[in-house]
Amino acid sequence: MTSIKAAVGISGGRQRTNNVDDQNVIMDLLTQANRDPERLVFEAPRQGLCSPFLHQRILKFQRDYSRFGLGADGSVDPNGATLRLLNQLASGSPPTPVGPAPGPKPGPVNPPLPSVVPPGPIATSVRKPDELRAEDAWQYLLHFTAVHEYPVYHMYNNRPEGSKEQDVTCGIGFRIEGRENAPHFRALFYDPAGGQPPTPEQLWADYDEAAKLARTGHTLADYAKVCHLRMHQDQVTKMALVLRDDKLPNLHRMCPDSFGRLQAFPAAAQIFCMSFSYGQIPGIKEKKWPNGTWPALRECIRDTKWEKASGECHVTKQSEPKNIGHKNLLLFAQKVKDEGLDPNTMPPRYY
Repeated sequence: MTSIKAAVGISGGRQRTNNVDDQNVIMDLLTQANRDPERLVFEAPRQGLCSPFLHQRILKFQRDYSRFGLGADGSVDPNGATLRLLNQLASGSPPTPVGPAPGPKPGPVNPPLPSVVPPGPIATSVRKPDELRAEDAWQYLLHFTAVHEYPVYHMYNNRPEGSKEQDVTCGIGFRIEGRENAPHFRALFYDPAGGQPPTPEQLWADYDEAAKLARTGHTLADYAKVCHLRMHQDQVTKMALVLRDDKLPNLHRMCPDSFGRLQAFPAAAQIFCMSFSYGQIPGIKEKKWPNGTWPALRECIRDTKWEKASGECHVTKQSEPKNIGHKNLLLFAQKVKDEGLDPNTMPPRYY
């Protein structure tokens, strides 16, 4: 069993001891215990300070496993239940629930995926798109996207194995179009060694390191080891700008027949459409799809057949919790349509 010398995390608004070695232990255990380990990429720890991201990951773990006797206090104690369960999961042993086992759940399961961003309004400096019905829908979309597209605070490469085309990216959805453009992203990064803005040479060096690695299912953490610069932690605001000023216009441009009436859709369908476009723009013409990708989904959206669309929106390389969240949004939109509810009715939290 892996041990720590003192408590790690933040409890009651106060920093615990947070020794660097102990923080590294908890980061390793969280990564081993998590179902999607490449998602867990942490900032380098500092003595006595638990980062907001590590604190949120501890809270998420405790909430996800509350039925195994964990309380969500945001910290890990040397002899506490959280550390014991982390060790148990990291070793591959199945945990034992506290109390009776739950029965089968009907319908789509809403995965236990608490937000890693603070509750309440986020990215308030970015005005909602005119097409969205209400600010509530915009905030829902931002929280949903932030949870399922965790910010990555360094460069990485989306180039698949076997491909020669580089796709070096940073943050949430910021592609660097060629090595020569890396210095244009200087304002997004800092050198963690001294907290200063990076030099062009440092940006080129990180680009080169990211370009050497092809993206597989488990390499995201490797980029954090070879890329030394880090991004400022205001990625949610930048994500909001990408959704509003890049993805939404492209959605209208590529699919005017199906997504052109987005303004009239129920709020849940609006949220789905913009969230889906963050990772996939339907209608892009490819060799396999000369008339554009996602034809069945586009047809369902055009005809406002939300329940049918929920069976056409699964993305193979996307996280399953996000796929389930998308499906639930569309099913809720169908409920609004069938029951004649106010189109502004907000769906439950599928994030």
